[in-house]
Order: sequence, then structure tokens, then C-alpha cells
Amino acid sequence: MSILIKNKEEQKKLMELFFRKQRNGIRPKTIDLKEVYFEELVKVFKKQLREEIRMEKRGNYVDIYTLSGTLHIRLRSDQVPYPTLVIASFTIKGDDNQRTEENFFNWLKKFSTQTGFQRLMLENCHSNESTSFARKYGFLPLYQQTVPGLDFIFEESYEMYLDASLIKQIR
Repeated sequence: MSILIKNKEEQKKLMELFFRKQRNGIRPKTIDLKEVYFEELVKVFKKQLREEIRMEKRGNYVDIYTLSGTLHIRLRSDQVPYPTLVIASFTIKGDDNQRTEENFFNWLKKFSTQTGFQRLMLENCHSNESTSFARKYGFLPLYQQTVPGLDFIFEESYEMYLDASLIKQIR
């Protein structure tokens, strides 16, 4: 079950909670992505798309794709501000792309909560399709905060918090 934050004020409170924890020496855990984690998703895509699905681990990224271009998903694990599964890019094409997107999103939420990710991030939504996906599934625009010494602005990125314990700490 995803726990949706209600507004930008709650996003701000979550960032402030992160910085308080960081000042107290509490660091978010790192979750390494392993190919074995995604075997079930590959089977779902293969059955639905009726194509060969390839998966490769490239550094911190896991790529899941078809050679025909009907599917390309790039995921990575990030630890700031909370353990985050980042959808770095995705393309889903075809006659049944909405069902494929829904299956992907539902699998992603389940996987994320089971493996300890507290947040999903959809990075750099440059297309109408990715922006529509973010809004359809309840992502909010990424909270922008200026932090001295850090230069990270993820324009057109979206986030969703999945961990109820985080939400309870700010409400």
C-alpha cells in the first residue's frame, strides 16, 4: 500500500526530518539492486509482451528491455533522502501499454516495500507519457530545496513516499 503525502508542506517536513536525522548521525541504508530481484518482473513482461526480455546490471543501474524497443526500463538505488528506488527512465510501447504500465507500477510498489525502499522517484519526466504516468499513479513533483554545498535540481522529477512510519513522524 502506498502512503501518499498530501502536499508540498509535508514533502518539506520529510526533508527537514531527514536533515535532523543526518545531524544526529543517522544515515539512510543503501539497498543494492541485484538481477535476481527482477526475475519475476521480467517473467511478467515476457508473458504480457510475448517478446524476449533482456536484463543487465550496469554499475548502479538495472536495465530491463526488449530489442524491438517496446520496453526499456532503467532503475537505480539511491539512499538520499531516504532509501529510494529511482526510475531513471522508462518506455513502454504497444497495444496494451496501459496494462503493462499498471503491472509495472504495482510490481514496483510491492517490490519496494518488501525490500525496504521508503520512496519511489520518477526522474526527469521529459515526455507527456512519463508526466502522465507520474500523475496517474499519485506521484508529486519532487520537492525542491536549496542546500548549501549541494547542487541537485531534478526538474521535471516526481516522488512518492511508501513508508507509513515516515508519514506518521510528520503528521
